[in-house]
Amino acid sequence: MVPPLDQLTAQGYDLRTNTLGYYYFIMLLLPILEVPVLMGKKARIINVS
Repeated sequence: MVPPLDQLTAQGYDLRTNTLGYYYFIMLLLPILEVPVLMGKKARIINVS
């Protein structure tokens, strides 16, 4: 079920999943990806739609 286009949270954010979903997921990944970087390895995030 998709919320209406004009439905916002109390903080003023759009309620549609894809609006904040990618941002939240990347914020969860960043601490995990910092570990290899600190050990001199490379890490990256690739977004595909």
